[in-house]
Amino acid sequence: MKKLALIIPAISIALASCGVAGPTMSSYTLSRPATVQSLAPTYSPAGTVSIGQVPGVTRTTITMTGLAPFAVYTAQYFTPGTGATTTTTTTTAATTPAAAASTTVTNPTTATAGTSVGGAISGGTLATGTTSTTDMAAMTTTTTVATSGSVCSGGMAIATSRLTGQADKDGKLSLDGFIPTAALSGAAYLNVQGASDFAGTPSDSGVLCTAVSLN
Repeated sequence: MKKLALIIPAISIALASCGVAGPTMSSYTLSRPATVQSLAPTYSPAGTVSIGQVPGVTRTTITMTGLAPFAVYTAQYFTPGTGATTTTTTTTAATTPAAAASTTVTNPTTATAGTSVGGAISGGTLATGTTSTTDMAAMTTTTTVATSGSVCSGGMAIATSRLTGQADKDGKLSLDGFIPTAALSGAAYLNVQGASDFAGTPSDSGVLCTAVSLN
C-alpha cells in the first residue's frame, strides 16, 4: 500500500516533467440552419457542442434537447461549403411628365435702332433668339441586395466523424466520440441531421448546426 502511494505521485511528476499538456477545449452553441430544412417533426431543437483536443485525437460531445422523442439522429463534421448567395436586382424608372419631356433654353440678341427716312425705317435689326431643345431620358436606379448563404450548407461530409444515437422519450440526446484529428482536417462545421437508421443514413438536410474551428 505504501509502495502504491509513492508510485502515483512519481507518475504525476514524470508526466509534468515531460511537458504533457491538458486538452484544448472549445464550446459552441448549436442553432437551426438558415438554408436547410429538416423533414423531422417540428419541435424546438437546441444544444451545445464541446470539443476537446489532445495531440492526435479529438473528442466531440454533443448535448441536445427538444428533439423528436425516440427519433434517430446523426452528427458529422463537414468541409467548407459554398453556401447559397442570393442577389436581387431591382430597376426603377422614374416617370417623366409630358410637359417636362424636354427643356428649352433661349438666348436672345439685342435689337438695334434703325434710321427714319421719309417715314420709312431702314437699317437696324429685330430682337431675335436661338432655341435648343433637349429630350430628358427616364432616370433608372439599380439596387443590388446580396444575402450570404449559411455556413452550414454545401460542404462534404467527413464520414469517419459520424456519431449516431436515439433521442429519449423527452427528446434529449447526448453523442460522444473520439475521432483522429487528422481525419478532421479542413472541417468547417458540424451538422446534426435526422437519420433513417442506426447506421446514420441522413434523412434530411439538417436539424442543428454550428461552425467550428479546429486546431
